Amino acid sequence: MRQGEDLPLFSLPEVLLRLSQYHEPPTGPSPVAAGGLGPTLMPYNQGRRPAAGRFSAAPPAGKDGRNGHEGCCHPRHRDLSGAAGGPGGHRVRSAGRWRLRREPPDRGLRERRGRDRLSLVCLLGLPTDEAASFARGAAAGPAAIRAALHSAAGGWGTEAGLDLAAEVRFADLGDLILTGGEDGRAEIERAVDDQLENGGRLICLGGDHSVAYPILAAYSRAHEKLTVVQVDAHPDLYDEFEGDPYSHACPFARVMETGRVKRLVQLGIRAANRHQREQAERFGVEIVPRTGWHDLAALELEPPVYLSLDLDGLDPAFAPGVAHPEPGGLTTREALEIVWHLPGLVGADVVELNPRFDPAGVTAGLAAKLVKELAGRMLESW
Repeated sequence: MRQGEDLPLFSLPEVLLRLSQYHEPPTGPSPVAAGGLGPTLMPYNQGRRPAAGRFSAAPPAGKDGRNGHEGCCHPRHRDLSGAAGGPGGHRVRSAGRWRLRREPPDRGLRERRGRDRLSLVCLLGLPTDEAASFARGAAAGPAAIRAALHSAAGGWGTEAGLDLAAEVRFADLGDLILTGGEDGRAEIERAVDDQLENGGRLICLGGDHSVAYPILAAYSRAHEKLTVVQVDAHPDLYDEFEGDPYSHACPFARVMETGRVKRLVQLGIRAANRHQREQAERFGVEIVPRTGWHDLAALELEPPVYLSLDLDGLDPAFAPGVAHPEPGGLTTREALEIVWHLPGLVGADVVELNPRFDPAGVTAGLAAKLVKELAGRMLESW
């Protein structure tokens, strides 16, 4: 545009149309190449998927079809590919099969420091949105979060000063490609079980919130008297929703039915109907009122603690990229304060990012920030 020319003006419908056209999901499979910085996703509703229960390890592609960082000397952009047991990868047990695991952003498990086995904080992507009740797209959440984590616009440092890029106890397992339905829930549960048996701690990337049930089924077996803190706009306590007892509106009813969770404490709730409040009373769920969101000490939480963080628990001003935005939620700083004041944090999930509603990547960047601080908090308390 030449100097002095007027900017083009568009009506609101024209703007929305242009945005929808710009952010239309791709219609073909993502280009892939061997090696690179961890997994990406096939489009959530397109293309063939690997066999169920396997980890996806397809790297994001650059302009040349490679990982976009060829020739870069930054340690975070080194080629982390390799055969199992070689540079950049080793095998882990998941869903009953051995699959290649991607290593931390800077280096792998080359430094064991004299220990036979090194316990890790691991990322695990769960790209599913089949239980979503309103809008699909959350299956692309793990890829969007990783894109924000690996963006050159950010870094790997936490607010406490921990450099995750140099932290050998931090690893990325990639995405678990799921069958769906009951088999998919079993695959998640087995994958989580395998990591917990090895002494690890997980940060699971959703995906819709239905993944919390199989995750917590595994966690509640590994950790007795588990306390679950849920950040969410909705209690997700429906007995069933639209005929589906495993909807993303129901996971915590299924969790509490097991009787293996000591406490369920909910923060950020501001859209609970009569049925869900009756369910909360039935299961003894503690829905913390708005005035108590800032005073975690008053809740007298006891370890071990698991955090389930639905991004719609935050106000849409900070997290617009969700399918069910609800005004009046937490700020980014309030969410971070919760992360840093939970005692004995042993695991977490960050769910319900929907890139279809996040064209500017604001919510993905927020999710990446939360993931880094969660990892830092777990490593700090190791």
